[in-house]
Amino acid sequence: MHYTMEWLKDGNTEVMEYYRLAFGKWRKVFEDIQTVSVDELARRIHLEQIGHFETHCGGRFEGQEVMAWSAIAYFYTIESGFDGNEANVKKLIEAWKESGVSIEVHHHFREAIRAYDAENL
Repeated sequence: MHYTMEWLKDGNTEVMEYYRLAFGKWRKVFEDIQTVSVDELARRIHLEQIGHFETHCGGRFEGQEVMAWSAIAYFYTIESGFDGNEANVKKLIEAWKESGVSIEVHHHFREAIRAYDAENL
């Protein structure tokens, strides 16, 4: 979350828009997560790296961070954790591994999984 923290520290107000766009994109990508195949979900994730996140969420490296962190955060609330979304998160993690996104995006995603304690759902 280095880019996000820098943006916040510097008072960059665009960071809210980047995450708003990210959650909006994930809403569409994940709308059928309970029924979509892991392979299809992996394909969608791969296409969105450059097609959306690197283009609309702060730039190449910044967008990669926004992509990974917002994907896992999409299914989490402070009040309930992943309650009711465990199967969705498991499918997301499996699809992410197969997605073919860049090594940097995989790195950010692994950090997010650890931060949200989603490794052992």
